[in-house]
Amino acid sequence: MTLEELSSISQIIGVVAVFVSLIFVGVQVRQNSEQIKANTRSIRASAGFEATHSLATFNAQLFGMSDEILLLIPKMFDPAKSWDDFTDVERVRVTCGQRALFQKLEGMYFLYRYGSLDKAIWESR
Repeated sequence: MTLEELSSISQIIGVVAVFVSLIFVGVQVRQNSEQIKANTRSIRASAGFEATHSLATFNAQLFGMSDEILLLIPKMFDPAKSWDDFTDVERVRVTCGQRALFQKLEGMYFLYRYGSLDKAIWESR
């Protein structure tokens, strides 16, 4: 066998090796892409659960409150009432309740804004 024949054989082996390595890289990229999609779905599902659970917890806390506090809720939404119609204690309760609700919705907004919370969940809130 001459040196030219050995050179040709080695070039063929090199081309086959490059081709095999490209196939391997393609398979790895596809597997990584599928893993990223699965992770994204998992993060979105978790964010959706947490957002819904957060509001459910807020509603459960309202359910367990005293009658005095529960009777404050209709007063809050009565257009005939002004801030001056609330006692100091009621003002604190209203402010804290609204702040808690706002912060829960704010957290959901950031999850939605950065792509972790599904658009349908955000829009339903």
